[in-house]
Amino acid sequence: MRNRVNKWLVAGLFISLIMIIIGYFLWAIDVPVDVLAGLTSEEVNQMQQELALNYSAGFFLLNLGFVTFTGTLIALVIRKLLDIFTDR
Repeated sequence: MRNRVNKWLVAGLFISLIMIIIGYFLWAIDVPVDVLAGLTSEEVNQMQQELALNYSAGFFLLNLGFVTFTGTLIALVIRKLLDIFTDR
């Protein structure tokens, strides 16, 4: 049973990493840095919202991936620590 849960937690880590990567590519824009050099941060933010593939979905996936990765990693570390301390 413990092995099965650990497999699900490791699978959750990989799924959350994929969510982070997909979210980043939906959220970010591919514009050379030279174009953005003379703009203020507000103008860059506005340009990013206009030119991104899907800004809101990318932002959601990126943040959901970070939260899922953090939670899954904490759960996996706690399970491993409990395994170490209960074996003694």
